[in-house]
Amino acid sequence: MNENHPYGGCPQCGAHELKRDGDFVRCSYCNAVYEVIPEPPGEAPKVIIGKGAHVIIGKNANVVIRGGVKIEPGADVDVEGRLRLVRKGEKDPPADD
Repeated sequence: MNENHPYGGCPQCGAHELKRDGDFVRCSYCNAVYEVIPEPPGEAPKVIIGKGAHVIIGKNANVVIRGGVKIEPGADVDVEGRLRLVRKGEKDPPADD
């Protein structure tokens, strides 16, 4: 893993060379592009994966995290299944008429 970024391997190909480009992360091997969603100011992440952790989300997994996730440098995260991050919206949804 490249220690210059706090991301695990590429979910598509598993390569560990990801490069940040503004609000996006690009895999150096397969060129897959992922959007980085910043944490809202003053809101702590709900899940923190610490340095040295080895986390595998298996191919049949369907994980939903309600809130942010922080992956610290040095953590090994492998996502093979489905991972959804759900956050509260900025505004209330429109009322049904």
